[in-house]
Amino acid sequence: MIRKLFYVFIYFTFVVMIMVGLLLIWDFDTDETIVAVLDTGVNAEHKDLKGNMIEGYNFLDFNNDTTDDDGHGTAMAGSIVQRDNNIKILPVKMLEEETENHVISISILYAIVKGADVVNMSFSTNTLESIFIRPVIWLGQQKGVIFVGATGNNSKDKVAFPASVEGVFAIGNVDPYGRFAEKSNYGKRTDFVKDGQYATLPRHDDNKKYTNMKGTSVASARFSGNIAYLLNMDPLLNKKQIEQIMSECSQSVSYKEREFRFVKMRSLHLCKKGSGYVY
Repeated sequence: MIRKLFYVFIYFTFVVMIMVGLLLIWDFDTDETIVAVLDTGVNAEHKDLKGNMIEGYNFLDFNNDTTDDDGHGTAMAGSIVQRDNNIKILPVKMLEEETENHVISISILYAIVKGADVVNMSFSTNTLESIFIRPVIWLGQQKGVIFVGATGNNSKDKVAFPASVEGVFAIGNVDPYGRFAEKSNYGKRTDFVKDGQYATLPRHDDNKKYTNMKGTSVASARFSGNIAYLLNMDPLLNKKQIEQIMSECSQSVSYKEREFRFVKMRSLHLCKKGSGYVY
């Protein structure tokens, strides 16, 4: 109970601060593209990630130790970076077996305050859609922060929360050929699908070795990495422009009598835009 009250107090304090900042003076623009990884922590010493890390926070233990005890967060960071040293990872350790909504909301607020350009949410929650989360996502969107979420791995015609929140890129999972993964959700709210199968990603318990992982978590993290790639090319791109680029560089794939937009990294490299950039 005391822990919940603490989160509520901090949450509303942050809301007031951010609302004032958005209306008045705060400017989080930096020369680097920052992707906040809201997850189980990150192995900052892995050889693929060591040059990409900035200091984050642990909202489970209330300290700066964002060591990954599970492996999921490290794998997501690896999916985002893909050995691109121009992407900075902001680790926000907040994910446990049943993460409560006020923990999610305060983690999102922290990412906004720390200047994240993209917030990756490769998780879903079975709790009710809290009044805490939607407002903080909206606040971030007003500042130009881009949110990415996983549709979920339940083989259902739905999109999991918080990917289902308006304005969040909801990402489903396909194989490299655009065939839907058996467990991927496929709700109408799905914005894009990404190859989240057969991924070899950094381990949390060894600084040189790798692990295999798949699912909408990997797909959404890779999509966040694609967004960061575009922002490195042009930091002034907004969500609408990014969606347009992704859409124009995607191919259509069919599943359950629906069409989905499948984005490949190679397509972004080869797809020319009127602005003169080659994404």
